Amino acid sequence: MGKLVFDQPSLFEEAVGCEEKKDLVIVKKTKQALSKNQQTFNRYVKKIEKLQIDLQQTEKILEEKLVFYGQQIHPLEQEMLLVLKKLAKQLFAFYKGNMPISKADRNILKEIIANQLNKIMSLNQEPLDEELKKIFKAVEGISYEKAKEEDFEMIKEEVAGMFEDFGLDINLNGMYSNMTEEEMINKIREMQDKIKESMENRDNENPSQKRKRTKKQMEREERERQVEEARKKNITSIYRQLAKVLHPDLEQDAGIRAEKETLMKKLTEAYQNNDLHTLLRLELIWVQKEENNPEQLTQEKLGIYNQVLKEQVQDLEHEIMALSNHPRFSPLQKFCNFFIPVKMINLFKIKKEINEMIEGIQASSEALSGKKALREIDQVVSIFRSTKKNDFIKDFDNFR
Repeated sequence: MGKLVFDQPSLFEEAVGCEEKKDLVIVKKTKQALSKNQQTFNRYVKKIEKLQIDLQQTEKILEEKLVFYGQQIHPLEQEMLLVLKKLAKQLFAFYKGNMPISKADRNILKEIIANQLNKIMSLNQEPLDEELKKIFKAVEGISYEKAKEEDFEMIKEEVAGMFEDFGLDINLNGMYSNMTEEEMINKIREMQDKIKESMENRDNENPSQKRKRTKKQMEREERERQVEEARKKNITSIYRQLAKVLHPDLEQDAGIRAEKETLMKKLTEAYQNNDLHTLLRLELIWVQKEENNPEQLTQEKLGIYNQVLKEQVQDLEHEIMALSNHPRFSPLQKFCNFFIPVKMINLFKIKKEINEMIEGIQASSEALSGKKALREIDQVVSIFRSTKKNDFIKDFDNFR
C-alpha cells in the first residue's frame, strides 16, 4: 500500500486550503486504489461539507422568510382578522334575521359562519370576544369554552395513546387547556423526567441475561469501545494536541513559521466553530507525518473516525430536517404541507392571495350593508355551495 498524501505540494498549504478548496481528500502518489476506509473517509468529509452549506443556506432562507412574514404578511393577517370578524357578525345577523332565505340556504349560511369563526381562531390565539362567543354557540351548538376544553382533552388522549404504544404510563391529568405558558413548560419538563425514570425502571426490571460471548461479539464490542474512545476524545483535546506540534512559535524556519501561523488560524477557527471533521482531518495529516508506522495507524484511526463522521452526517441531516419545525419558524409552518416544505413556500404569492381575500371580504361586507344585501347573501351561498361541490368531486376522484 502506497503512502497517503494530499493533492497539494505543501503540507500546510493543504491544511490551510481545506475551507477554500472544499475538495481536500485523501489521494495516493501511486496508481493503487484507495482502501475502503479511505474512500469512506473522503465520502463523509465531502458529505459533511455539503450538509454544512445546506444547513447554513436553509437557516438563511428561513430567517429571510420569517422577516418577510413579520413585515409583510402578519400585518395583513391582522387586517384580515378584523374584516373577518365584521363579516361573521354581519352574516349571523342575516342568519338570525327575518330575511326571505330558504331553510337550505340558511343551513349553508350557518356553515359559512362556522368556517369564518374557525379562520378567525386560526389567525388569533386570543379568545373570541363575547359577541363572537355567542355566535359560536349558536352555530356550533356548544359553548366556545366547552369546545376548547374538548379539543384539548382529545389532544391529551392522543398523546397518552402515543405514550401507551411505547409502553409508558404517563399521567396527563395535571394538564388543562387554560394553563399559562410557564405552567405548560414546567409540566412538559416534569413529563420528560417521568418518561426517563419510567424507561430506566423498565430496563432495570428486565436485565439482559449474560451469555458467553462469541469471537465476533467480542470484536464488535472492542470496536464499539474504540469508537466510544474516539467520541470522548473531544474537540478540545484534538485542538490542544495539534496546537502543541503546529504552533508557529516552535518553528525556526521563517517560511514554515508563516505557513504554521495561517494553519493555526484555521485550526483555531475550526475549534471555535466546533468543526469536528476539519480537526480530524488535520490530526490525520499530523499522525501521517509524525508516526513511525503511519499507514497502519492511519487505517486504524480512519475506521474509528469514520464512525464519528457518520454520526456527524446523521446529526446534520436531522438538524436540517428539524430546523423547519423549530418553534421559531412556527408562523411559516401553516403555509406548508407534505409536498411543499417551509423553505419552498412562496410568500410573495401568499401575500398577493391574502390581499385579494381582504379585498373580497371588504367588498362583500360593504354589499351586506347596502340595499343589495339579499343578492349578496345569495351569491355568498351559491359560491360556497359550488366550492363545496367541487371539493367533493375532487376528493371522490382522488379516492377512485
